[in-house]
This record gives sequence, C-alpha cells and structure tokens, in this order.
Amino acid sequence: MNLRRFAASVFVGVLGLASTVPHMEVQAQECTAKENTFGFLVNALPADFGLNTCVANNVGTIALAVASTLFSSCGVLDIYDLVKNEDFKGLISLFKSIAATPADISPLVYKYMAAQNDDSVDNLCDAFSGALGPCGEKVISKLLPAFLKDDVCCADISDLIDLLNIVVPADKSMEFFIVNELIDGFNRFLCSKKGDASCGLDMFSQLTKMYTVENFDFFQHMVLPFMTIGAGEECSGLSGNPYKDTASQASATTINFGCCVHQMRPFIQTIQAAVKYVTSDETWDIVSGMVSFKAPNGGFVDTLTETKSCEFDGDSCDDPKGMADDLEMTRDPGAKNPGKNDLIDTDCKLVDKCSGDKSVCSQVCDRGSVAVPGWLKSTLAYQRNLAFSGPFCYAQIPATHNSAITLADGFGNRDQLFNKNLNPDKWWSYLKTNNQVLSMTDQLDIGIRFLEIDTHFFLNDLRTGHCGSLGSETVAGFFGTLGKTLGNYGTYNWGPELLGCFPSISGIKASEQPLTKDSLDEIKAWLNANPTEFVVVYLDTGADIKRSDKFGAIDTLFTDTFGDLLVPLKALDDLAKGKWAGGSINEFINAGHQVLALANAKTGAAYSLYDMCTAEKDLTVEFIDDLPDAKRLINGIAIYSNTNWIRSWSEQIRYISLAASGTLTRKFPVFLDAESIPKYLRWNLNLIALDNADVAKMAALVWSWADKEPSTTEAGAYVLMDANGRWVASTDAKKGSRACWDSAKLAWSIVAFAKGCPAGTAFTAPTDPYQNYLLHEALKAQKIADTSLVINATLTAVGAPTPVPSVVAVVTDAGGSAPAQADTNSTSQASPFCRTEGGCGPK
Repeated sequence: MNLRRFAASVFVGVLGLASTVPHMEVQAQECTAKENTFGFLVNALPADFGLNTCVANNVGTIALAVASTLFSSCGVLDIYDLVKNEDFKGLISLFKSIAATPADISPLVYKYMAAQNDDSVDNLCDAFSGALGPCGEKVISKLLPAFLKDDVCCADISDLIDLLNIVVPADKSMEFFIVNELIDGFNRFLCSKKGDASCGLDMFSQLTKMYTVENFDFFQHMVLPFMTIGAGEECSGLSGNPYKDTASQASATTINFGCCVHQMRPFIQTIQAAVKYVTSDETWDIVSGMVSFKAPNGGFVDTLTETKSCEFDGDSCDDPKGMADDLEMTRDPGAKNPGKNDLIDTDCKLVDKCSGDKSVCSQVCDRGSVAVPGWLKSTLAYQRNLAFSGPFCYAQIPATHNSAITLADGFGNRDQLFNKNLNPDKWWSYLKTNNQVLSMTDQLDIGIRFLEIDTHFFLNDLRTGHCGSLGSETVAGFFGTLGKTLGNYGTYNWGPELLGCFPSISGIKASEQPLTKDSLDEIKAWLNANPTEFVVVYLDTGADIKRSDKFGAIDTLFTDTFGDLLVPLKALDDLAKGKWAGGSINEFINAGHQVLALANAKTGAAYSLYDMCTAEKDLTVEFIDDLPDAKRLINGIAIYSNTNWIRSWSEQIRYISLAASGTLTRKFPVFLDAESIPKYLRWNLNLIALDNADVAKMAALVWSWADKEPSTTEAGAYVLMDANGRWVASTDAKKGSRACWDSAKLAWSIVAFAKGCPAGTAFTAPTDPYQNYLLHEALKAQKIADTSLVINATLTAVGAPTPVPSVVAVVTDAGGSAPAQADTNSTSQASPFCRTEGGCGPK
C-alpha cells in the first residue's frame, strides 16, 4: 500500500468509524439502502435479496474491519477501486449474461476471451490482489457473523448464507471456504504467472487461436479435458500432446496448460469436492451417468488428482499477488437436530439405516415393526369398509404423499450432516429431503391404502426418487447446452427434470435409491400377507419417462408384479362410460382384484390419475379453513361429487432456506397433522395425502367411533352419536331421537325415536365423514347436548372383503318391541350400510 492510500485510508477509516457506528443503529431499525461513507459500495450492489440494504445497515462492521487493516494491504480506497474496476465489472457481466442465456455460454465465453489482453487481465487481477483477497481475509470473517445476526435488514442474505452449508462440510470453516478456497482459488486459477503472462490470459489466447467463435464449445474445450485424460497420460495430455479421450476412446488434443495445471487444480477440485459433498457422487461419475456411450468402455475420469506430480518442461508458475493468509480451516460441528423426522405415538423396533459406505446412519423403524393400537386398527378398518362398499368416487382412501421417499429406505439419511451447523434459533432453517419416515410396509400396516411412488429413469433403470427441474429456465438452458456436448459421445439420456434424483440431493447416493421394481415388490409382499386388502398404487412419473419412452417398461413392472391382482382397465373405462355413478372397491375385491394402478397418463396397465372420476382436482391446504358454499364448492371445486376425485397434500420437504419449490421463504404451508387433518377430513376428500405418516396422524383420520368404542357388541346393543359427533355403543343409554337420511337432498332430519323416519328418508347411519359432519351439525342445531341420538350403524364391519351376503343390524326398542323401520319409506332397496347394489357381496 503506498503512502497516498495509507493516508486516505486512515482519514476515511477514522471518519467512517465516527460517523457510521451510531448511525448504523438507526439504519438497522429503518433498513435504508442509503449510506454516506460507503455509498459507492452500496450503490454498486444489486437490490436482489436486499443485499444493498443489508450492507448499508452494517457499514459499522465494515468500517471496523477495514480500520483493523490500516497497516496491511486493504483499505477503503482498495474497496473503492474494486467497485470501480471496469474489468471486474466485465467479469460479473459475463456471469450475468450466462445466467440470462445459458444456451449461449460458448459464444459468450469465446467473445469475452477474445476481448482480453495483458492490460485487461492485469486490471482484473488487481481486483483480486488489491481487494478481494486481502480485504476478504479481514472483512468476511467479521461480516458473515454480522449478516447472520441481523435478522431485520439482512433476513434474506442471512438465509442465503445458511445455504452455503449445503456445500461447506460441517467441520470446515465457512470463512476459509469463501476466502481461501473460492476467492484465492479463482485468483490462483486466473492470475498466476506462467512466464510473463497470466494463466488466464495464456488459456484465453490459446483457445481463441485453436477455435473460432463458431466451433468453440465451452464444455468440450474448457471443462472436459479435466475429465477425459486417462491414467498415465495426464501430464502429457495437459501439455498439448495427443491423448486417448476416455469418453470417446479416440485420439484428442487440448491446449498446453503447462504449469498452470497446478495453479488451476485447487479451484477445480474445490468445485468437485462441493459436488461430492452435496450428492455423494464424483463429478465425473455424474457426467458419465448422463450418457449412453457409443464407445465400448467409454466414460469420464478423474484427470486432476494424478497431475500433482507433473513436471512441465520449461514452465514454472508463480502464485499471484494478494493471496489471503489462511484463515482457520476447521470449525467444531454443531449439534442442531430439527426433529423433523420425529414420529408421534408410534412404537416400533428401531434399527440403523446407513449409507452404502456406512459413513452416516439414521435410526428408523424396522420394516413391519410398527405397533398399531387395536382400537385404532379396527376403527380404521371399519371406516375403510364403509368407504369401499360405497360408490367409488365417494370413497375416502387413507393416503401418503411421495410414499416411497422414506428415511426407512435411506432418503434424507445424510440431511443430518448439513443440519449440524445451522442456527438452532432459526426454526425455519433446516434440511429435510424425505417425505416419509416409515417404510411402505409400515404405512400399509397403520392403515394407508393409497401409495405414491415417484418413478424416474436414470442409471439405466427405473428407480424410485424425488426430483424436478425447479422450473428454472437457467437450469434447463445450462444442461441443454451440456447435453449437446455430451451427445458427441453417445446418447444423452438425462434432463433437468432428474435434478434431485441424479445427481441426488435427497440425502442418499443416487445408486442407492431403490429400483421401482423393489418398491412394487414390497407392496406385493404385503398383499401376499393380507389377501383381502386393496391398495391404490400411483406411479408419479416425470418428463424423463416420456423422453426415454419407458411407459412400456412401467406396464411390464405393474403386470409382472401384480398380474391378475390389477383392476382391469376395462372396469374403469366402464365406470367412466357410466359417468362414474356406480362401482365400488369392494366389487373389485370380490372379483379378485387388490391393486388399482395409476400413472400420470393412461398406459396399457395403469389408468390416468387425472381422469379419475371425470377429473382429479387438487384442493390445496390454503383453503383448509374454508367452508363450502351453497353449491358445495371450495375454491371452485365441488366436494362430495362423483365428477371430482379430490386430492390434498402439504409438502414438508425443506432445503434449508428454500421451500420445496426452490423459493427463498420463511413461510410454510399448513402441514397436515393431527390438528389440521380433520378440517379436510369432514369434506370427504378422496385423498388426504400425508407427509410423515405416523400413528397420531392416522388417529386424526377417525371420524366415526369414539375412543375405545364400541365398548360393547353384545346382543341388543345399539349406537348413538355423542355431542362431539362421535359414535358410542350402549345397551341402556336413553334413546331420545333417531337420525333419518335424505339421500336426494343430502340432509339429515332428527325425529323422536318413537316416531318413524319421514317419507323419502331412511333410518341409517353416516357412511362417510361428510355425512357424519352434516349429522353432527344437525345435532348441534337442535341443541342435543346428551348422548341420546340413535344412529342405525352396525357394531362391527360387515360386507367385503368376505364375498358373502351381509346383514345390517337393526336397532330395536328395549323391551322386545317390533324392530324400528330401518328402511321404511326409504327410496332405496339397498341396505343403508351397503350404498351400492352388490357393494356388500353377492346376494
């Protein structure tokens, strides 16, 4: 630092301290983006995520940090020069252009390289040597904690910093990663000297001489040479000599990197290590998995590791100026455990589920070990039998969301590594990449009968995994361009819709994600042990299935696994032709079918989810507190209709500061838990698909019997509704009134028990939660506070899956008087329990 800079830094630094520290407190409350001393910096920063405002309200921290560097190589004028550095701005502009139009990455990079010369690259390197390195060393270590603590003016920036834990290992200092690995690494990559020229300019000059803007390929010519030079040829190949390309198995050449390989290697390996930490896979293995190679034994490799011993004739490289001193490299891992996989009221045998290399394990319920309380199990079976005996489109089926994305199979196992160092005071900041904790076997055991299996094609097979492109055009464009390059080596069989599966960001190595066949086999094994049960199996497929033309393979999976247990598509087509007015699940069971196969489009074995009951509709949880209007509409969707198959779910996946959609937010949807489930249960939605299904949530699906009821099943017992709308059995309770159902008007009338039901109504009991809700509302309207309303319900489940005639118990008056007129004046000849002809088995 020269004398002019020193004097200016002392003057500005001291004045800055005096003027900004008290002012900072006021600004922190007002969160203004205006600042005097460091206004040049604040004005140059983008407003995205409130970065300029965050910095403006933490200038006191910057001033203190800069003041501590007055006798070093960092001062206020160095920061000023960085902000005004036109070549540094040019580099930032290049990155922005690539993000805006990633399909143009090759011409953008070529034109940038062609425009560089000694002066421009030296000026750019001055930004690193004069400010980014030395100032980063002093300022970042103080600024990061300040930003993280400022939850008023730096909320978004603080949450973005938290996201760095995705790529920074739990035992590595975040400051070391940013300053010594990223800033110093890029400085060494670009600005190290190879003779008189910088490594960056030398690379730019060679590439623009070897290629034209028309034939230059960024990935082919700048990235892949570090993954296509095989064992024994690394030093020679990176010196510009011919080598055998491991991916094409053909002869290839690249530029003469020379000793710059040693300068570039640390930065490249930092990126590769970050990729492996996130995904558990090496970069070259990921890229290899995206291609079906034309060449036998084709593949990408780790070229860089073996270059450490390379000696390059006539070359010697020197580190650039401005390299920061090493900051503390390690940190003590924290112990944050968000508890997002906790199970409530769920007893099981715990076992370890470990990664393939045994490096990290989670405790999970041993498959098939969950103990379901007897009352809950029988009550859910009773309700299920009611639902399965009625019209198909009115059946409420206990469901889970992303059923196979479960910790029991390893999904989310590695999340604990990333959660450790997150701020325990930030309740919204955590990583959770699994939707479920229980195995599908245990989900079925606790009463789930709709399973959703996310199915994708990667690593040359149909696998269960959770992925998607996040709807980002930048991501799609970037990988589209990469795909064109990889297409030179064979068939590019990857797309951005596979992000999250391969490469995996689901807390599990990509190759350890289950085969979809194994997921279906697990269901089949459960059905083998439960031959009278019925399960809806929905394979949620992505664009990769269409792109790779794997619908036939999905059909094969269904038919090979379940065979004649599948509901024939003709049966569903016939229901559709009849406008879904009839049919029941019990009829399917009685015909020997146990599995209804669904997919996102109709295939040879699976029906389209979106065509069920005319149209599948998603009723999101934002309307969970709404009441239906006079037309029984909630958000325009008609409840209790045979023209809608209504599904609701609430995604509980979280990527630290990001929602499952990739949006930076601290807002959460309503989670479907024991408190919220009944709000949608009452409308008889077909599918309330749960995340983190457990025994407590299954108990929240009960709408019929009160706890521990029926308390008696002896002869002469009858059923009443209590003041809470739940059912109780008794042999001696007062029979004050009876419930009469008008199926045409969807309305209950409550009359004195001694009287018969009005014409057009039937003395019956609710057969689904909506009917139960309506009866409870009628009970409250009549201000019946005791338990004296008699409903004509059976004490035990009857009907299918036993294909024999069933008899509905009829309530009789005490004292042996004539039976109450269960069907007197009813417009239906079917029993009130069996809502469709034949629903309880053949007559």
